[in-house]
Amino acid sequence: MDFDYIQYCQYLISSHQNYTITDFANNLEKISHDTINRYLPKVS
Repeated sequence: MDFDYIQYCQYLISSHQNYTITDFANNLEKISHDTINRYLPKVS
């Protein structure tokens, strides 16, 4: 996996308007929002 929970937290801190998983996935290469969506519940 090319991202982790820390990376997602940093995205939330730095993003001032759009907090969606889809927007986060658009900022990463080769990662879909479905992959992120399935990953996040496992780490919380």
